[in-house]
Amino acid sequence: MNKRILFVDDDPMVLSGLERSLRAMRKEWEMQFVLGGREALEAMAHAPFDVVISDMRMPGMDGAELLERVKQQFSRTVRMVLSGQSDRDTIFRSTKPTHQYFSKPCDVEELKQKLVRALALRDVLDNPRLMQWVSQVETVPSLPSLCQSLRCLLELPAASIDSVADIVVQDMGMTAKLLQLVNSAFLGVAERESDPRRAASVVGIENLRALVSHDLFSELPAPLVKKLHGLWTHSRATAALAQAIVRAEGLPETVAQDAFSTGWPAGCRTNCCCP
Repeated sequence: MNKRILFVDDDPMVLSGLERSLRAMRKEWEMQFVLGGREALEAMAHAPFDVVISDMRMPGMDGAELLERVKQQFSRTVRMVLSGQSDRDTIFRSTKPTHQYFSKPCDVEELKQKLVRALALRDVLDNPRLMQWVSQVETVPSLPSLCQSLRCLLELPAASIDSVADIVVQDMGMTAKLLQLVNSAFLGVAERESDPRRAASVVGIENLRALVSHDLFSELPAPLVKKLHGLWTHSRATAALAQAIVRAEGLPETVAQDAFSTGWPAGCRTNCCCP
């Protein structure tokens, strides 16, 4: 069965250009192009879609609101943004319900590759309950103590980016959200960033304050803090050891940072208290 992809924009010319550019994929994808958020929800209510790709700035219902409603009503649908410049608050509001970002003008080949990858991952997560759970995850929860430390630090006018990074690298939830944001098309980073310290520097203090004000770093529920504190400690140690091994082998620093980022979830998988 062909995959169904819904493109949403308020500019007919943009939709027409996408339709022409993706014509070669019609044998593999069933694509629909609609003007605006309300039309998108009507189309999705009529028949399910595997992926929805929305512009951000649209009258009546912007992309952030649309994708939030898609997340609530059609939880198995992969949610993407394809947009030009937008204000910071709208961008940060969209980071919760969005899985992937693209900027206008978009390289069609890159768009194809990312769609193929997203659809392949969706096929791997073919268990409906698993797919529904994964698609609802907005952030990896963070330890409340670290979230509180970060809030207190960012309230200081003279807070330094190095001090902020010292907190972020201790927590896999903050690290994951920060790397997701810095590698999004919205910030226009030329190359993929895997170092949370450099990511914090790219995002900057003011944007980090905005991130915290939008509650993008979610906290681990209090009843689970004591149970999972050992998991966090073990995972952090795994990440640091993975990084140290790569450096000891004389491999590039980019590989060392990838090892650190990968070490967080690897630590979860090897720890006996991991769910």
